[in-house]
Amino acid sequence: MHLKRPTSLNIVLLSAAVLLALPATGAALHVFETGRTGMRLAAAIAVGALAVTPLVFVFVRSDTWKRRAAYVMTMVLAVELLLQLMTLTGLMPGINVLGHVPYGRVYWTSEGRANGTMNGCGWYANAFPPRRETRRIALIGDSLLEGLQVPVHQTTGSQLAHRFERSGSAQVLSLGLSGSGPAQYVEVLRYAHRTLGATEAVIFVHLGNDFTDVLGDRGVKPPPDQYIVYHLDAAGRLTLSADAERARQRFRRRLRWNHAGAIVNLPRTARTHLLLPRVAQSLVRMTRRRPPPPGPEASICERMAAIGLLDFAFRKDRPPEAIEAARVVTALLTACSDDARRNNVRLRVVTIPKWPLQLYDADAGRVWTSEIDGYDFLLPDRDIAAWAAANDVPFLSLGERMAADPGNSERIRALFLQNGAGHFSPAGHAWTARVVAEFLTAEVTMQ
Repeated sequence: MHLKRPTSLNIVLLSAAVLLALPATGAALHVFETGRTGMRLAAAIAVGALAVTPLVFVFVRSDTWKRRAAYVMTMVLAVELLLQLMTLTGLMPGINVLGHVPYGRVYWTSEGRANGTMNGCGWYANAFPPRRETRRIALIGDSLLEGLQVPVHQTTGSQLAHRFERSGSAQVLSLGLSGSGPAQYVEVLRYAHRTLGATEAVIFVHLGNDFTDVLGDRGVKPPPDQYIVYHLDAAGRLTLSADAERARQRFRRRLRWNHAGAIVNLPRTARTHLLLPRVAQSLVRMTRRRPPPPGPEASICERMAAIGLLDFAFRKDRPPEAIEAARVVTALLTACSDDARRNNVRLRVVTIPKWPLQLYDADAGRVWTSEIDGYDFLLPDRDIAAWAAANDVPFLSLGERMAADPGNSERIRALFLQNGAGHFSPAGHAWTARVVAEFLTAEVTMQ
């Protein structure tokens, strides 16, 4: 097989190979960054193979190989272009594209809808304003705060930012991260004041998975080498296993990389914008058998298990794992409080409730209550309220506030997607932004 020197056409094709190498490099970095293989590794190999195809087309003299390479490239580019047009117009169903990298692609359809990009720091939020001499408030939480289910301007963080920046009284940095929990909040708080210059922080604790996930392998999260898991030793001190330490270092490295500059992050960003591998992954997932959804007679435990939650945190009999989870969560909040005090960051805590569908049905049209069938869905809330009072941390319970306003089950249901069992709806984000703004303003006034 003979090689020839590149012509002008071949130089163009070589440029295409370089461009395809960007998402291939990004996919390889993502495997390294997350420590997970499987479909992610397969996607990296596939994109890398695709990047080699133009090189074959450039250097190989054989017309047969050229035609084959040209056919492959034409088909791939045509399919990718079609996918890009479908996502641009919001017509692509059944896939989620999410990359927490600078200007990473966001396309969300599994619950609600979002279509856009991350900001320049890799967060689903409006562009962070440059620092100035004013309050700079970091909002820290999980997917409830991030709000991938709505357009970015409708999220709690964006609406709070608009409220405060319009008056010039504060800057708001929304740092919601899907899949995170109290262990990650410790890291994000440090990142917020060290990298972003936050002078205040509000940690949003979700009463559902933030309590069940802290128990690691007894909860529903991946193994400790892929998720930061703390335990309490005999003296009640937080301890971290060697595997979890590797996960923590990966998490910190991921946050640092997002501020390494546009050129360094270009492969990571390009990976999130290439849609063909994401569609292929979605098709593979569709072939897997999933258990049927729980029927109308399913128990609260069965319904919660179907969405990846455990029920022990809400049981009135307080099983041992509920007590241990509360101790770990409050210990992690103490770590946040200690770090905030050392760095002169004003800390506040807000809790987000998790309501089961049975609660809406039981209270239909009546005054709201958090109790049903041996469960109290504000039990974890009271654990955090007691911790906040003991540690002089300003505290807001959105669950208690919902019971008072709007107070009616159907009005509360309207604040969430999936008939009341999902993430915040647009109305829920607007309500939360208003209530949290009142909390922040009143708390500053009292100072």
